[in-house]
Amino acid sequence: MSEKPFVIKGSIGAQSGQSLTADAQRAKAINEKHREVVTLGRTAKEIAAEIGEELIAVKAELKHGEFKPRVAKNCTFSYSAAKDYMSVSKAKRQHAVLFNCAQSIREVLALGKPKPTPKPETRAATLDDLRKVERLRALRDNPAATEGEKRAVGNFTFGKRGAI
Repeated sequence: MSEKPFVIKGSIGAQSGQSLTADAQRAKAINEKHREVVTLGRTAKEIAAEIGEELIAVKAELKHGEFKPRVAKNCTFSYSAAKDYMSVSKAKRQHAVLFNCAQSIREVLALGKPKPTPKPETRAATLDDLRKVERLRALRDNPAATEGEKRAVGNFTFGKRGAI
């Protein structure tokens, strides 16, 4: 994967040798840490948390609706990646022990989220199942059946409606 050269979007001072503005310096620091995340792999979660802290600090200083355009203007990564970085930082603060046990950023992002429950296995009715249902229905509808037999049939329910 080829690494894009560092560019502070919209910063003329950086190109002409002038000192960087505070926003440009912050963007440069965030982008450098992002490049470290890309190259370091498993230890990236710590750096991702640092990036998240910086982004949370930037977001706190801005008015509502200004953060997303600021990320687009100053960062070499997407807004979605910025949200993930901030989530990693929050996970580190809220679940420190689990954060330390996590092997990757993906595992850190999964902290606190409920695990998907597997769907119960269902199977198609067999011919034998259908025969049993028919016998139970016949027994239920038989006027000559005893009360005990009818109660036994009542204990078997099939389908969502609870009826045979």
